[in-house]
Amino acid sequence: MIQLVKSQVQFSENPHGYFLQGVQLSGITSLIHSATGLGVYAEASDYVKNFLIPKAGEKGTAVHGAIEHYDKTGQKITEYDLPLNGHLDVSAQLENYIRLREGYEPVDNEYTVSDNIMYASNIDNVWQKIDTGGIYLVDTKTNNLDLYPGGEDALIEYLSWQLSCYAYLFELQNPGLKVEGLLGNWFRDSEYKQWPINRKDDSLIKTLLDIDYEVTDHGFVYNINDKEMFTANIAAVSPQQDAIMPQHAINAIAAILKEEKAAKARLDELKVQLKNAMIEHGIKSWDAGKFTATIAKDSVTNTFDTTRFKKDHADLYEQYIKQSVRAGSFTLKLK
Repeated sequence: MIQLVKSQVQFSENPHGYFLQGVQLSGITSLIHSATGLGVYAEASDYVKNFLIPKAGEKGTAVHGAIEHYDKTGQKITEYDLPLNGHLDVSAQLENYIRLREGYEPVDNEYTVSDNIMYASNIDNVWQKIDTGGIYLVDTKTNNLDLYPGGEDALIEYLSWQLSCYAYLFELQNPGLKVEGLLGNWFRDSEYKQWPINRKDDSLIKTLLDIDYEVTDHGFVYNINDKEMFTANIAAVSPQQDAIMPQHAINAIAAILKEEKAAKARLDELKVQLKNAMIEHGIKSWDAGKFTATIAKDSVTNTFDTTRFKKDHADLYEQYIKQSVRAGSFTLKLK
């Protein structure tokens, strides 16, 4: 087993942050947010910032915890009772993690790296590839890709910055060890993906990590002189400049349309099952407690054949035509 150098930096939950001999160091993620603008929910409402994002973060922490516990003990602890999420089962995420880890051995979890001067962070997973013996640094994401600013491509670009910083600090902390590859694992309920992540040049990462900062009552404030240096590579993943509404709102509409489509298909399927069950039991009306279901009696309806009347009595048809203005319909359609 590879022996990694243990950092002297301590991570504290309260107060939250990284500390070296009592001095607080900046994390990597807040630096990347500030320098690149990636992953910043600039247009988010207070409800999103104060409830939805913390709720998602709580779920992400549970997924990370299940993964770490499995790597260290082999035990599958996947059920949690949480303040914002209630009872939560992350067994699907853990099973998918096990699938993605195939071909690798876990070396460490939440491994702290630091320059021991200004910056520190925890790497989610350090893996060793079985067939090459190479070191892989892995970060786990659980973001909703439909709502993440810029979507999947922007998250992958963010991971490129994040994991490149980790690789630079890892090699600095472990002389003689080289990082062979970077991976981003993404889990969302039963869905999962693994992205190979491009490593940015060490000289660019060193420039990023040389940025100084001030610690204020509102957090870290970074003194970025040349922001274009860090944003030049993200033009391809930025939201459209001519968008008529905030990107987070566009992403939210798309996400809801997908949910609506899936929900309608599932509801139609269940309605057929319920109707068949009612017919089988000779029930015309049923109160299920949370909803009622009714099978109406067959009926005969009369309809006017407009097309035939117009063909047979064109002059008379024209005498009874009444025109009115109707507002144009508004349609949302998934691409």
